[in-house]
Amino acid sequence: MRITEIFSSIQGEGPFMGVPSFFVRLAGCNLRCGWCDTPQSSWTPVGKEMSIAEILQKVAESRMKTVVVTGGEPFLQAEFPELCDALMAAGLSVHLETSGTIFREVSADLVCVSPKLSGSAPDPLKFPELYAKHERARLSPETLSQFVRYFGKRLVFKFVVASKTDVHEVKALLNQLDFTDTAQVFLMPQSRTAEELRDLAPMVAGFCVESGFRYSDRLHVRLWGNTPGR
Repeated sequence: MRITEIFSSIQGEGPFMGVPSFFVRLAGCNLRCGWCDTPQSSWTPVGKEMSIAEILQKVAESRMKTVVVTGGEPFLQAEFPELCDALMAAGLSVHLETSGTIFREVSADLVCVSPKLSGSAPDPLKFPELYAKHERARLSPETLSQFVRYFGKRLVFKFVVASKTDVHEVKALLNQLDFTDTAQVFLMPQSRTAEELRDLAPMVAGFCVESGFRYSDRLHVRLWGNTPGR
């Protein structure tokens, strides 16, 4: 498998924020978000080849009990389901992070699905081909419905938002999916730096108070900035 980075840290987002975790970031992505904070795994993917056995060895050395498999888009790699099976068989708590554009039946304790809203697209004037590719792939309600049906209560949605318009878009999508459990929906500020997070977080928290959705901070950004390996 092609791995961009593999490291120990704390989970900075979602329902397990603050939990010490081991991160396996897979290289490659089918989207090109304009605000992407991990371009090393998407826009210009880099990494090295590692076997599943090598990954398991690194996890064992870390002594972490929770493993987060993220990207890029982890569902792209053919060996991804086998990796999840191996991690689960090792008695680890496996959490997955995905855009929800590609569905496969995989083993996991938690799947955090982050559908990309219309504001996620790259600049159409600077990147017309990437813009068109991103727009074609970024959102499939049918695929998201597969995630909801298969993972059930093991699934949470996490939306990156920067405006009230984004929140309206979130509500419209959830209505389309007939997804009503607000306890499984997080809003997270669109931010790549601690300064951007500081400025936007109060507004997004207010959106959560109004809507009943849960707020997700970006704790790792507050602590270390947008630093690889954190």
